[in-house]
Amino acid sequence: MNDSPLMIKSKELALEVIKVCKELRISKCEVALINQFLRSGTSVAATGRRSE
Repeated sequence: MNDSPLMIKSKELALEVIKVCKELRISKCEVALINQFLRSGTSVAATGRRSE
């Protein structure tokens, strides 16, 4: 696994986005917006992993 600062930060961001999305689902926020936020917030880490 690449331990570059960018990969570390993007993984941390993805984990925080997942936590926020869980809280938003509990709060009964708009599902479509939560799903889009989840996809966009986690795509950086996923894209970086594929390029290794």
